[in-house]
Amino acid sequence: MENFENKILGVVCNDAGGAEVVSSWIKNNKYKTLYCLSGPALKIFKKKLKYKINLSLKNVISKSDVIMTGTSLKSKAEVNAIKYARRKNKLSFSFLDHWVNYKERFIRDNQKFFPDNIVVTDSHSKKLAKKIFNKSIKIIQIENPYLKNFKKKTKKIILHKFNAVYFSSNLNKTNHKYSDEFYLKKGVDFFKKKYNLEKLKILVRQHPSEKKNKFLKFKIKGTKIYLDKNLNLIDTISENNFFFGFESMALVAASVSGKNTFSFKSKYKKDNVIPKMYINSYI
Repeated sequence: MENFENKILGVVCNDAGGAEVVSSWIKNNKYKTLYCLSGPALKIFKKKLKYKINLSLKNVISKSDVIMTGTSLKSKAEVNAIKYARRKNKLSFSFLDHWVNYKERFIRDNQKFFPDNIVVTDSHSKKLAKKIFNKSIKIIQIENPYLKNFKKKTKKIILHKFNAVYFSSNLNKTNHKYSDEFYLKKGVDFFKKKYNLEKLKILVRQHPSEKKNKFLKFKIKGTKIYLDKNLNLIDTISENNFFFGFESMALVAASVSGKNTFSFKSKYKKDNVIPKMYINSYI
């Protein structure tokens, strides 16, 4: 990434994944920034950077020198930022936070809105992006600023209060064949059988976009389900040792923190997108 010290960055984010990466990158570099935030990104940026002013998209584009965005599958915030930036001849950078649906993140109403630069955070992402996007789009690899934070701050203390932590992915919001509740039940069955346990205590950490009451009435025989009350994912990872979920980025954070991660393996190759280096075992 070039040096942006003498430039004003216009930041546009909606979804949680992109917001975590972009906000961490900004915090590490301390550039001058203007914000147009929506959805889960509002809470993430407020907690991490304590910004006070949220501007309209047109204001951010007109007052900024360079545009930085996360990516979303449904929100139009980021693609509109790319579109308006191009109209104003301003350089745009979009951060990819996962390993799936790369092209779909930049398509709305059957139109493509690609940025000038795409920022990825590992060699696997870079290889995928180079296959998918044409050569006119520059692919830039940086160290993942969000995961770097976990390496530094995750404590080694393990309280063993819960047998395992389940990371929900808000699959209800997608067209996925199975629900988050389905994977939670399958995970419980797996741990009971693998470790010969009759009873389990499972901590559920919900996806930022999920409704808070989603798991309140969900029950599994012989299992006590608790909802995670930690504000910071770092605290949840510090206090536990076993984590499971389906394609959750939080599993990657747990893995780089030296914890045990379990992911569900689908028979469909397109569903298994998290690189194997971040997963200890498959369910």
